[in-house]
Amino acid sequence: MYSTCAVRLILLNLVNEKPLISLTGALHSSQAFLFSLTLLIKELSNLDWHILSVTDVTQRLSTSITRGLESAQVTRKIAEHGKNEHSPPPSHLFRRIFMYIFGGFGSLLLVSGILCCVAWKPLGEPVPQVSNLALGVVLFLVAALQAFFNAWQVLLTSNFKKAN
Repeated sequence: MYSTCAVRLILLNLVNEKPLISLTGALHSSQAFLFSLTLLIKELSNLDWHILSVTDVTQRLSTSITRGLESAQVTRKIAEHGKNEHSPPPSHLFRRIFMYIFGGFGSLLLVSGILCCVAWKPLGEPVPQVSNLALGVVLFLVAALQAFFNAWQVLLTSNFKKAN
């Protein structure tokens, strides 16, 4: 993703502890990303949990190996951070609806419906054939039904997963 020059620039800035400055101007578009990456690497290099003894870790976290957290600490941490539960995944409703309509076979149906409607009026001038329009309308209806059944199937599957 980034060249070795950019990685060397990050490492040099870690060693020198200077703000990230692009000398050539080629890295201006990714300067903010590289600076945040530099800060992250600095923060991770300062972690020392892996070299601490068990007693030092329990002292740092204000806990005990035998008793765990005290009830006052538990209520304070729950009030501060909330319960230790998974958050529900994002629904991405607009993206799902878009994929129901335009994904897979639906896009083929919509394009063919548009082509049938175009073949009816603009291309079929002096005597437009109504059968082209009827076929276009039928294709749009089939595309709508296909999107509805696709959404219904996903809804039933998700309800089944929630039940089990």
